[in-house]
Formats: sequence, structure tokens, C-alpha cells
Amino acid sequence: MKVHFAGHEDVGMSKPLKKAGVNYVLGSFYQIRRYKDQHAIDFVKCLNSYKHTIIDSGLFTLMFGAKSHTVLTEQMIIEWQDHYANFVNKTGYKHSIVECDVQKKISPEFAWEMRKKFKTQVNVPIINVYHLEDGNPDKLIDYSDYIAVSVPELRFNVSNAERLKITRYISQRATAKGKKVHLLGCTELKMMKEFQYCYSCDSTSWFSGSRFNSFRSKALPNMEKIDINRLKSNKVEEFKDLSKSTNVFYWEAYLKLLEYKQYAGSQE
Repeated sequence: MKVHFAGHEDVGMSKPLKKAGVNYVLGSFYQIRRYKDQHAIDFVKCLNSYKHTIIDSGLFTLMFGAKSHTVLTEQMIIEWQDHYANFVNKTGYKHSIVECDVQKKISPEFAWEMRKKFKTQVNVPIINVYHLEDGNPDKLIDYSDYIAVSVPELRFNVSNAERLKITRYISQRATAKGKKVHLLGCTELKMMKEFQYCYSCDSTSWFSGSRFNSFRSKALPNMEKIDINRLKSNKVEEFKDLSKSTNVFYWEAYLKLLEYKQYAGSQE
């Protein structure tokens, strides 16, 4: 399983992540859309330099994140998707993108309309997302070449047993048909270990230490607690003239990558 380090929305992140050995990243279009003209092209060149990259539609932020107060309309989604497709086409982005999955805020029927339209707008692999509103996932499994399970949604809306049941059904059935499966927003170690046969997963948990000033890693003896201030002072020679956050991102990514390799398999 290719573990994608999510939150890669700045060119400056590339140096520490690549130094740490990271090959797979994910960025949100909600943040990436701020890049214009040559800056957009340069940023996409950075994304294209990884072995595999995913751009998410960014609608999660509008629906459930910092902008969740925004009232979404069909016209707004149409304009967002057009802008998204235009960005992908104009910048030469070559990896995978997540569709505009609006089943929960608008309707599964409208999501299908946008899904079919999106396929005509771009020429890169599209990841289609299953939500509980879709009901039986068989139609989406048959349609999609690359299907995502929204793990955070399942975590908040169904029991753990049901979450695993749904994820197993989709991943096993899709994989048997030669389809790729992505676990969206999931680097839960037990799930990564069970679903190693899936193609990919992602989350921002790798830099949780930067948010909470400390973190633990199973790559270290006894899951030693790492203090972020300690990482800031433990300078990597290559980053000595760069910001302290660059140094922290390197250590967080390096230690998390060691952990992911234990549970999700080789990240090469």
C-alpha cells in the first residue's frame, strides 16, 4: 500500500519529505488553487516529481472543515469542478485526482452527474469516492477504476465492526476486479496492516507533532515520546539555513515512514 503524506501544499515541503525518503504525497485543491500562472506550473512540477501524487478536490474543507458554514449549491459545485479541471489541464499535472464527491451535502444523483462530466473534462486517473449515501457500492465498483473509501466518515457514522465490514467488502470486491482502492484519510496502523493489498491511503497524521508539539512513533523503542523543540534543535546539515519547521517536517516524515513500512509494506 502506497502511503501518501497528505498536506503537501507548499513547494517548501518537498525538500524535507524527499530527504526523508517519501515517494507519495497528497495535496488539497482548496489550498493549491491559490497558485496562479507560472507559480502553479512550478508547484505541479514539484508534485509530478514524486512517484505518485493525489490532488483532493478540497471540498472536504468546504463541507466539514474551516469553511463548513458555506452553503453549497449545485452551481457552486459546477464552477468549482470546472476550475479544478482547468487547473489540472493547464498545469500539466499527470498523477491522480479525487472527484468532487458531494453525495452528503447535495445528493448521490448529482454526484453521479458531476462524476460523468468530470471524466470528459480531464485525462488523468480519477479517484471516485464511496459514501454511505450511495447505498450499495456495487455500481461504483463496476464503474470506477480507482475507488476510495471515506474512512473518517465511516468512523463517525457507523460502528467499528460495520466500518470494517464496508471497507472489506469494497476493497476485496474491487481488487478482485483489478481495480485500485484508496483508503481516504486513513493511516490507522491496524487498518494499514489488514488492507496492505489496497493500492493507497493517506492522512495528515504524519505531522501531528507540529500541531501538538510532540508525538510518538512505533519506529522507536518503547514508543518514545518526541518533543518538537528537540527536533528543532537537532539540525540536519542540509537544512541548516532553512526554517526550523523544515527540519521538523524531515524528522516527522522520516520516523513516520519507518513506522508505515512496518504496517503497510515497502514504500519504494
